[in-house]
Amino acid sequence: MPVRLFGLILCIWVVTSLQIAEAEAAVKLASDVTHVQAPAVLRALQPMRSTHSWPRVEWHGYLRFRPDWVSNGHLGQAALSERSDVSVLTTSAIPPPLSVWPQNNGQSNGFAAKVGSLRDEDSIALASMRLRLRPTFHLYRGLQATVTADLFDNYVFGSEPSFGGNRYDAPLSAFTNSAQSVPLRIKEAFVQWSSDWLRIRVGRQGAHWGLGIFQHAGLGTSWDDGRPILPSGSALTPGAGTGYDLDAGDFVDRAELELSVGTWDLRLFGDYISEGRDWSRAGRIDSLQWDMSQGEPVTQAGFAVGQWQGSDLERISTIAKLAMPGGFALDWGILGLYRRQTLSAGSTAWAMVLDGWAKFERRIAASKRLVLEAEAVYLRGEPGPGQSASSWGAALKGAFQFENMGVYFDAGVASGDDTRCFGIYGPGSCGLTDVDGALNTSVTGFRFHRNFRVDSLLFRDLIGGVTNAWYAKPSFAINAYPFTTPGDLLGADLSVLVAGAMQAECTPGNGTTLGTEFALRAYVGYAGLFKTSVLF
Repeated sequence: MPVRLFGLILCIWVVTSLQIAEAEAAVKLASDVTHVQAPAVLRALQPMRSTHSWPRVEWHGYLRFRPDWVSNGHLGQAALSERSDVSVLTTSAIPPPLSVWPQNNGQSNGFAAKVGSLRDEDSIALASMRLRLRPTFHLYRGLQATVTADLFDNYVFGSEPSFGGNRYDAPLSAFTNSAQSVPLRIKEAFVQWSSDWLRIRVGRQGAHWGLGIFQHAGLGTSWDDGRPILPSGSALTPGAGTGYDLDAGDFVDRAELELSVGTWDLRLFGDYISEGRDWSRAGRIDSLQWDMSQGEPVTQAGFAVGQWQGSDLERISTIAKLAMPGGFALDWGILGLYRRQTLSAGSTAWAMVLDGWAKFERRIAASKRLVLEAEAVYLRGEPGPGQSASSWGAALKGAFQFENMGVYFDAGVASGDDTRCFGIYGPGSCGLTDVDGALNTSVTGFRFHRNFRVDSLLFRDLIGGVTNAWYAKPSFAINAYPFTTPGDLLGADLSVLVAGAMQAECTPGNGTTLGTEFALRAYVGYAGLFKTSVLF
């Protein structure tokens, strides 16, 4: 049985004193107006919103440290690969310890007596960190520029030792006293102009929609492992929810326009996904990379229409409504995408996506609420000559919170196919082929985004994500602080996930049961400035 332990997931958030003061003022006003209409709250907040000076810088971000230990993640399997003598086959995406690899236990291997002697190893471990900074430069009223930068992005401790033959202070590589520099990764850089009813954004930016089962930017979520952490209308920060624990994200070169008319919102955007083959002259530092073919770029256009908090006034109004007993908020939207590429052979690869999303929150009493959020996706297209794609997926999150306790429920489903391939990555995954390498002419398997985390082991690492599967996960949590103060944490939660396969022939054992996962987590946090948790 595989076991995983996350130890001391420590996060320290970076915010400005101005933001903290604004957030506290908004919450206080919202909590004091149980008998006042939302416009009164807007009028009360208006002076606070108009006292800013320009230019100014607003900081967000976090520092995360995450130890990780996995026991028997390879499911006790380590077979010699027929394709390569430097790889090993398992039915899990988690590799086995090096000492149990067949290559290190053969008679012809001179290291077998040293490496293979540790045959009782059954676990692997690592510790990683990330420093994410997201400053916003407010240039003038409504005009701002935002940058998201990651330093030590998922940097594994000890993975960049600095040693070599010219190191006079390190005669042996094992005794190095330093480490190599780690690159800075710029995830976002965009400029935005906004008013109460219009927003224009241009540049590299995160692409996110709904719960994130199809598009997920990894910059912050309103759920923390099944637990809603913020009321509808609250602004998200880069470390909100499980954002601090995510490892990737969707970032696109985009020009976007968003309109808010009354209670309706409309978003139109165009993305330049890939330019195809490029060229630059060697030896010239001033040479640009020219796009060598106008027919190969991958482009995407899309729209989103619905009712959500598209402006600051809408968000403040929603918070005010939810502060009243019996108040409720309903957000919903439909996302449409069309992506195409003209292939070198003259044919066109294309895909269309329809993604529906809705979130409902009702404040039953001052310390009691119900939250439901769902997303459903359908994809149709032709990824290549002689291929067609038709896949779908859906997810649901529900929460009933009262006083210092909460009951939660997660469920989801993703279509499968008959390629006999298993998982999203690892030795059993196939992409657009079947298990024998033949072209898959009918792609029907849907894959949830890797950032949409439903568990800590089965889908997250053993399978690699939700695909060809269904799951259900009830949870129960206790917290010394009520949900109305989401930044303060002192509690624990227990969850049980049950999962099965949609297509039995795409599992290693040709069965319909994928597994059951139990998870116990304890956590502590203060004022939204830091959080520490241990998960088993």
